[in-house]
Amino acid sequence: MKHNPIPRHAALTLAILLATMAAHADRSAEKGRVVFEKYKDAVVTVHMVLNTSFQGQDQEQDTWTNGVVLSAGGLTAIPLTSADPYASYARALPPEKRRDIETRVSRMEIVVQGERVAAESVIRDSDLDLLLLRPLEVPAKPWVHTGLDHIGVPGLLEETVVIMQLGEVARRAHTAMIARVEAVITKPRPYYHLGEDRSDGLIAAPAFTLDGAFIGLGVYRTVQGGGDNVAVIILPASEIAEVAAQVPEHVADAAKAETR
Repeated sequence: MKHNPIPRHAALTLAILLATMAAHADRSAEKGRVVFEKYKDAVVTVHMVLNTSFQGQDQEQDTWTNGVVLSAGGLTAIPLTSADPYASYARALPPEKRRDIETRVSRMEIVVQGERVAAESVIRDSDLDLLLLRPLEVPAKPWVHTGLDHIGVPGLLEETVVIMQLGEVARRAHTAMIARVEAVITKPRPYYHLGEDRSDGLIAAPAFTLDGAFIGLGVYRTVQGGGDNVAVIILPASEIAEVAAQVPEHVADAAKAETR
């Protein structure tokens, strides 16, 4: 059997294409590492003790989640579902199937560089699956934070940097991944979707552009309906900023921390 060799010009074109793709991947990785080093300490672990009441029975459980520090004074964002797991589930059910389950957070701590800092919930938004908390006392020195004045608005298929923190078994090491925006939803509320295969890593994790702009936080999006009515999405930083603006104390706290 006679084999037709690949024309020389085609082989050269393929080689150039592969080299270009490798160079692009290297540039993305290099930019991603810069973003990671700048913001990894803004990704913290939040520990909560939940007290759940249902049909006269009380249950206490410890729960851990990642969160992102928004201000130097320690204002931190986490998914509300982490503090009230049933709330998200109930929103997906028709009213007649919902149960009277009450969840209360009896203790809340932010783990910052190995130190547990007592915290309090300051605002909850069930529609956004967002909870903002802050230290009970203004930090002695500024915390590493994302800020809400450098917000990224990525386009479809744009690469993002997602930063996470592992648990105590992995010494709370920070990890990162590059993920592309697979969908940009604008109505009824804006949000980004980075793909179902990324869901486990996205929940409670912040996403950034390759230039370091804060895109948003991974939360649950829940609607009433069938079996596909829950998804992990990136809540835009602009939506988080609107909620944070309702907590004027965090601005003052940040200013105090920055001047210490």
